[in-house]
Amino acid sequence: MKGKIVSHYKILEKLGGGGMGEVYKAEDLKLRRTVALKFLPAYFSRDSEAKKRFILEAQTASSLDHPNICTIYEIDETSDFPDQAAGKMFIAMAYYEGEILKNKIQPRLISQNDAVNIAIQVAKGLAKAHQQGIIHRDIKPANIIITRDNVVKILDFGLARLAGRSDITRPGITMGTLSYISPEQIQGKRSSHTTDIWSFGVMLYEMLTGELPFKGEIDQAVIYSILNEAPEPLKIKVPRQLQRILHRLLEKNQEDRYQNMDDVISDLKTVESQRDPGRMEKSGSSVAVLPFRNMSGDYKQEYLCEGIAEEIINALTLLKGLRVVSRTSSFAFKEKQMEIREIGRKLNVALILEGSVRKMNNQLRITAQLINVADGCHIWSARYDRTYNDIFAIQDEISLSVADKLKIELMESERTELTRRQTFNLKAFNMYLKGRYYSLRMTKEDISKAIGYFEKTIEIDPKYTQAYASLSLAWILLTSYWFVPSEQVSSHAREAAKKALELNPNLSEALACQGLIKILFEWDFEGSRKDFLKSREVQPDTSIAPAGLAFYYVVTGNTDEAIKILEHVLEVNPLAVNINNNIGVYLLRCKKYQEARDILHSLLDFVPDHPYSLWILGQTYILESQYEIGIKLIQKALDYSNQFAPILAALGWAYARIDKPAETRKILNKMKKKAKSEYINPYLFAKIYAALNEKDKAFQWLNKAVDEKDHAILQIITDESVDNLRSDRRFPKLLKKMGLYSYYIQIKNK
Repeated sequence: MKGKIVSHYKILEKLGGGGMGEVYKAEDLKLRRTVALKFLPAYFSRDSEAKKRFILEAQTASSLDHPNICTIYEIDETSDFPDQAAGKMFIAMAYYEGEILKNKIQPRLISQNDAVNIAIQVAKGLAKAHQQGIIHRDIKPANIIITRDNVVKILDFGLARLAGRSDITRPGITMGTLSYISPEQIQGKRSSHTTDIWSFGVMLYEMLTGELPFKGEIDQAVIYSILNEAPEPLKIKVPRQLQRILHRLLEKNQEDRYQNMDDVISDLKTVESQRDPGRMEKSGSSVAVLPFRNMSGDYKQEYLCEGIAEEIINALTLLKGLRVVSRTSSFAFKEKQMEIREIGRKLNVALILEGSVRKMNNQLRITAQLINVADGCHIWSARYDRTYNDIFAIQDEISLSVADKLKIELMESERTELTRRQTFNLKAFNMYLKGRYYSLRMTKEDISKAIGYFEKTIEIDPKYTQAYASLSLAWILLTSYWFVPSEQVSSHAREAAKKALELNPNLSEALACQGLIKILFEWDFEGSRKDFLKSREVQPDTSIAPAGLAFYYVVTGNTDEAIKILEHVLEVNPLAVNINNNIGVYLLRCKKYQEARDILHSLLDFVPDHPYSLWILGQTYILESQYEIGIKLIQKALDYSNQFAPILAALGWAYARIDKPAETRKILNKMKKKAKSEYINPYLFAKIYAALNEKDKAFQWLNKAVDEKDHAILQIITDESVDNLRSDRRFPKLLKKMGLYSYYIQIKNK
């Protein structure tokens, strides 16, 4: 075979072989790169079942794009073998310089550190496959390669099948390598992703011990061991957490096993941090504050419970060296029945502060406890039976107690800053907490309520600086959430931000609001960037300024930079719905559809049926011509959003994309009817007409959007919905009118 030309590949040497084919190193003569070619054995070419399985391997593996999964280039068939009348099918895949994991295990034990690192990388690759409904079914050390750069790659999806697709193997045939197959495979039951989880557990056990957990001199003995025996106890010393992981991976009952690879990764990372002193020190200085439970029996006190927790979060963020998870992520666990340790793992923190509030008339009982995520033990707890008049003192005592337990030494100036109050007026404070509670509910009615409460707060205490900033942000949200036109809110938002900055020129939230006002209402792009940068400098961990700065980069055409900024935000705010959704949108703008789907699917696992996530997810499928899935997702988003206009427009855009003009016209007529009673952004109409290729009407609506300062049009440089308009001579004129033309030219010239 050496030197032989197959298609446009030159065979260099044989790399190995197995039951599903032989693998050769080859040179791609077209692209001048080294590849690996896997050939179906001659006798398999005449076996229709094996041929189907081989094609499915290529289709399955080529649909996966992940750093820990072998990259597939193409599948082809050759008749260049004179001794083979039927010809040979082959897959061309990436060639990696490295070592098969099987060879690393056999001669010597792998260190625990290396075993955990390898396992995490394999788990990440499997998590990707499982998210797409793909089961490997033959996870073993022989199918794992470790490159010279210590990157782990999963090979050979030859036995994989799509979950839910009828199996192409014959009844009674068990696929896999005996020592690694699961009890349900032996019993002939239908495979699922937990089958891979079992095999992964066997492989991890083997990496740690150099031995298989289930052994026997003959096949029947191995089968009996898998079905009936527990693995031999580890002969080496490993952390208890790692022992628990192995035990759960190798549960014989599928329901008792890990149910997804994300949980496996999370637990393995806990072990990894425990063995790494540097990381342990870092994670030990991290805390999440959960919303305090309402024990009053009155749902109207929810605002107080959330408000107390948020005030403590704001105070703790002032402590140097302490990473405090932001409100949106820690509050995402409200009303979720999850153990503290699981919450801590998901938020990647070492400590959780939780508590409860009971308010009866003016009497107040607050409990608080600081919990160590690693073992679930209480580090500190306290109960405060006071009157509501003592609310400020209680919050200060809790914050100072946390600092004390973390051994954070405070200078007098830092102690003063930690206990600084924006107001000492209890009535104003109460109104402010109600405003914050409603401002985060994301409906027009709730945000309007929040504005009312903030205005009452300011009436009571005209020097309540934070209230002005929150009021400004609430006005901005009314338009950025598509509820009202810019002209209705811009002056209100501007006035409130101006007042906040007069009282405190370095208030981070007020600076961020000023930046949002400049970019959304005034289209002063460089002015907004300066405000966002200054806001981040004052308070790095806030998410408002980074989100605004990311929006600036999207507006000016640098979407990659926007994604980097938001990914950094996720380190402190990992479960922020808006941040994750924005990353999904920006990945879509970059045409990285699979990456967008990954982050949106992960978000929907935690926040099921979120309309915005479903909407953007649907668009990614439409853009990759998976129309049926895309339409269903957008329709689902529309149902959950109570016919929200932007999602209705997205459905109209989708129908236009798939050449269903009648359905598109119905959507347009419905939008025009809705526009008589509620605000609908002109840009939404422009996108649909662009998809219909009715360019004159599209530009009419685009110009209307510019005249009304419709914030939705600001993403026009990168918005895929109007790709077909960019070659039109009217497009540059529109950008000049908006002040975006120079940015557009810079992007085009790169």
